Amino acid sequence: MFLNFTNLEELSLAFAQISSVLPTSLNISSSLKLLNLAETGLQGKLPHYIFNLPSLKTLDLGNNYFTGNIPSEISLLPKLVNLSIGFSDDNMFSGNVRFDSFSLPSLEELNLSFNNFSGEWELDTFFSSFRNLEYLELSYSGFSITIINGNHYINPGFEYLGLTSCKLKGFPYLVRAMKQLKILDLSSNEIHGIRHWAKEIGALPQLQWHGLRGPFPPSICNMNQLRFQGTIPSLYFDCEWLTGLSLKGNQLEGEVPSSLSKCIYLSVLDLGNNHLNGTFPGWLGDLPNLI
Repeated sequence: MFLNFTNLEELSLAFAQISSVLPTSLNISSSLKLLNLAETGLQGKLPHYIFNLPSLKTLDLGNNYFTGNIPSEISLLPKLVNLSIGFSDDNMFSGNVRFDSFSLPSLEELNLSFNNFSGEWELDTFFSSFRNLEYLELSYSGFSITIINGNHYINPGFEYLGLTSCKLKGFPYLVRAMKQLKILDLSSNEIHGIRHWAKEIGALPQLQWHGLRGPFPPSICNMNQLRFQGTIPSLYFDCEWLTGLSLKGNQLEGEVPSSLSKCIYLSVLDLGNNHLNGTFPGWLGDLPNLI
């Protein structure tokens, strides 16, 4: 099959279900900047001509059925800003991939989630190698993520870090340098203990993290999606402005602390699917904004 796209700068076939395999030949302009083949039902290995596009900035291959490794020719895409081959459990890319085996100095977004890769990635060195990165999703990728908590460079504009089920054994303190971080997902790892990190990243709007052990820190008042086990701590005056708290689907025990009654701006409180006991707190009805 031969397709001729000699004048294109953007080619998007997303959701088109065009074929079960990629065409054997594509005559695409070397000035192509965007190639989006997400959720097209494609399968098999990637043809190498995809990596013969020196102007490419966005490559999206997510939600397909690809197999094999990431070709080393990916280094031939020096302008690549967005690389996505994840987002579902359909892709089956595999192999021991070293992040230092390809050089993508312009990369800002990387999604390798839901694949069957192998190998160990040391997170601190990784961020030093990709200094423009703002979005990293490695959840269920197969990689083992390690940390040394050294003083490596982190893009202060970094916003999204997804490391679900990455065999992570410690908390990555490098998030302290991510001043714009909006979403942090460290669930289903092997992290033990909770220290004083919560106070340092207390403005984080979304933190999903279950499977941890240790006391539940009271310094979570600006976080709205925490997952822990233990008891709900008493909250203090600095939680007065808390507007939403969701702790559903965890292993929390004990009673609902009456100090929550001080959160007069609370509009959403979800404590469902836990192991709480005691009588229903009547003071909840006195919170003026609670839905």
